[in-house]
Amino acid sequence: KLYDELVSRIAGSLGPAGKTGAVTPNDTPLFQALLGLARHARLRQHSATVARHLRTALEHTRRVSAFEQATALRLLATVIGESDLPAAEQLLRRELAAHEAAKEPREQLRTLLQLASIRRSLGDFGDAEQLLRTAIELADQRIPINDPLRTLAKRQLAALLPSAGRFREAIALNQQILDEAQQQGSSGDRLRADVLLNLAIIDRNQGLTESAADKAQQSARAIEATFGPDAWSLAAIHNVQSAIHRDLGQADEAAMHAQNVLRLCQQHGKNESPEAATAYQQLGSLAAQQGDLATATTHWKSSAKIFHARGQTTREAHILSLLGGVALRTNDRELAARALDQADRLLGQRSASPLDRYVVLANQAVRHAGDGDLAEAIRLLQQAIEIAESARTETAGDAEAGRARFFAQFAPAFERLTEWHLQSGQTAEAFLAAEQSRSRTFLDQLQLAGIDVNATLPPEAQQRLVPQERSLAQRQQQLRFELAKPQPPTTDSTPTHQDWIAQRQRELTKVEHDYAKVWQSIRDASPVCNQLLAGRESLCDLAQVQQELLSPDTLMLFYQLGSQNSSVWIIGSERNAVEVVPLRISQTLPALQFREATNKPTRGIAGHLAVDKGLLRRGLESIPPGPVTRDVASRLVTWYLAATVPFTPNGTRGLTGTVATVKGEAIQPSSLTLVADTLLPPTVREAIQRRQPKRLVIIPDAALHQLPFEALLLSAGPRTKYVLDEWPPITYSPSATVLSQLSRRAVPAANHERRLLLVGYSPSETSGAAPLPGVTTECRRIASAWPRAVTTLLDHEASESLVTRQLPNHPIIHLATHGFVDEQADNLFGGLLLAPNADGDDSLSYLDILRTNLTGCELAVLSACQTSVGPERPMEASTSLAQAFLAAGARQVVASLWHVSDESTTELMTDFYRRLADDAETGRPLRVAESLHAAKRHLRQNADWNSPAHWASFVFVGPTK
Repeated sequence: KLYDELVSRIAGSLGPAGKTGAVTPNDTPLFQALLGLARHARLRQHSATVARHLRTALEHTRRVSAFEQATALRLLATVIGESDLPAAEQLLRRELAAHEAAKEPREQLRTLLQLASIRRSLGDFGDAEQLLRTAIELADQRIPINDPLRTLAKRQLAALLPSAGRFREAIALNQQILDEAQQQGSSGDRLRADVLLNLAIIDRNQGLTESAADKAQQSARAIEATFGPDAWSLAAIHNVQSAIHRDLGQADEAAMHAQNVLRLCQQHGKNESPEAATAYQQLGSLAAQQGDLATATTHWKSSAKIFHARGQTTREAHILSLLGGVALRTNDRELAARALDQADRLLGQRSASPLDRYVVLANQAVRHAGDGDLAEAIRLLQQAIEIAESARTETAGDAEAGRARFFAQFAPAFERLTEWHLQSGQTAEAFLAAEQSRSRTFLDQLQLAGIDVNATLPPEAQQRLVPQERSLAQRQQQLRFELAKPQPPTTDSTPTHQDWIAQRQRELTKVEHDYAKVWQSIRDASPVCNQLLAGRESLCDLAQVQQELLSPDTLMLFYQLGSQNSSVWIIGSERNAVEVVPLRISQTLPALQFREATNKPTRGIAGHLAVDKGLLRRGLESIPPGPVTRDVASRLVTWYLAATVPFTPNGTRGLTGTVATVKGEAIQPSSLTLVADTLLPPTVREAIQRRQPKRLVIIPDAALHQLPFEALLLSAGPRTKYVLDEWPPITYSPSATVLSQLSRRAVPAANHERRLLLVGYSPSETSGAAPLPGVTTECRRIASAWPRAVTTLLDHEASESLVTRQLPNHPIIHLATHGFVDEQADNLFGGLLLAPNADGDDSLSYLDILRTNLTGCELAVLSACQTSVGPERPMEASTSLAQAFLAAGARQVVASLWHVSDESTTELMTDFYRRLADDAETGRPLRVAESLHAAKRHLRQNADWNSPAHWASFVFVGPTK
């Protein structure tokens, strides 16, 4: 009431409708009165009235201080900025000059931040960053250290950096701000909420959707607790949550959050705000995802209209590129050209976000390909991919797994580029495009072989992270030791004891989660890791494959699986000896139903099966004829392994879990041969027959990494014939570049001694793990057959500490024990079971292996279950123990793809080493692929072990030369 009375008196002194009347035009009170009227009108959200009073006030400023002029300019810029950002920017630049004249550093800082916000909204990220850097420099020199504007400047820069694809720098800066907010207690709640939202956006941009969802939810809770459920600040959070839920495939939740934004816009009178435009964008993307292109177009047009009216050209360009993409899908080429060309023009006016440019370039490439201009399409798509490559090196927050998920969003671009090169007759370029898309994070890991990452940390990071890691490692070992101890029988079934176990398991899960995060932080904080990543590894091109990896008696089968079609490339060592063969299923593969059967002991702990656990309940549907795609290949591999590999043999190496066995009618052998007919079509077989290679190199893709090709059935009848029976030894590799990197690893001069480390561990009856009697027999037989020095660690001698010390000292390593997979933390805590140390550590984990310098290791043989499988990264082979050994420096690895029999594995490994011993004795290069191949054939002759389940699991990864 008092404010209304004051405004009434001011208005009366000015005359009706705020006119100046007889008051002296240059009088300061007139300016102040008009400013008061403007503020009053703004409280009531009468933007037009605010602007009118402020413009009148700014006509009478000759006797008004620069500071007061700037105050009016800022208020007017804020009001105008709601609808006209360029005009607001002009006013703010006038304000900045006024503050500089008045020597008001704090107001200068405030204005610089507002200008940066406008430049960012207009999509000019370069100018926005420069303004923010200037603001931070001004704050450091002339603003008190506890002034909140200093933090605001850093916060705006932290929010800007992800738009430029600089995730690593953004995360570090946000973490600094979050630490400051924590020190402020409850007064830092709003700041904490803003930072959490920034981190959620960064996580989502990197493909870390679950982490993003958690941070966005924390941000929303903080705002609601402080400002209530209808706070305007929630609009931005709801938009981020909508995008995250859409990424997770949760359509209803995504739509709910977008509608919440529109409700808040209506409630706060901001229907033409950026938040409203973003909500329409989210609704449009959701509709497009569901195939409703008409609704998507309607929502996107609403979004583009708002962004256009506000002058936010970069955001408008992004929406136009989406509209152009829909037009391409509906074959409206005229609309596509118009929308995409306009988006291109708009982005050309600004230093736009790299990912915005990627979207426009990729869609433009598709448009030109549809018009038949493949040369231009390839040029544009290569530019888009270069943006993706640069952004990949900036990812942080989830180490290799996060980088793989981020890079996976660009898979369609690599697939198109490969296809367009093939259509243009550019086989070498097509090969390089295909190679560029696979196992890139594993290549990153290979570059770190022999490097102690902890030792490369800056002092501050060492002091902060290394003690955390050590503490978590100790607690993890303690919890595992407690859970592994045999419990008194009298308490096994009591609720108290069960509660104790559940509590310890929950704590172990949390400790391992925190441990993994610290490990990821160590990788992100290491300058050496960052430098190697930024330098990019050199990819292996087709000429290098033919000249360096393939001898005249070697043939490569390079598989390329796509979303629409797939192919296998037959590559020989001769120039131009490349043939690309499409993959198709010619006949329907029948449906399968399963029953569960409890395993007897296998050399494995976890129940990570070749068959998807969900399939145990629902079975496998039939697979119809048609082109092989990435999804079809996954079903094909699962179908074949389920039909041929599931078994429950006596005396197998494993601890828990179930395997699937096919029930009902037996599968006809002719159906089984269809898989070989599909993956090894006639053209491939003819090439093998014609060239008669002495060895094959297979580069699988996607689900094919889980398939040992030796197990493919070529023909049925009285005498079944598998690939093992007819074809030469096979070497596998995640990519040609990985194979090239491994081949370049020098064999140390000391390796001519071929010292062998034999590690065998069979748990006791009371340990909770099944004994493995074959392990001791296996190690003793190998020791007697090996012609060079042997170090043998059996049972209680095979402790984690002693094994870890011995590993770097031996070029040949053999580990026979239980293997287990960790599916929760990218296999960091998967490993090989060993005798417990005094501190309770009873395994050689993936993480332990990575930390061990194995650059002197010529060959590692992992004679345990599932040592060549693990959690899958997109566009990569699985994160397996075999990969860990290679990443630590090993040159060659033999590892398993499923649960293996203790008894038959003993026979296989014994025969393998007897054959390998000839090379060790004569000093020749180890013929690992040939020895393993011969041992498999020999085992297959035994009637008890002629199933692929016994002889096909172990595969060889390493160079052929």
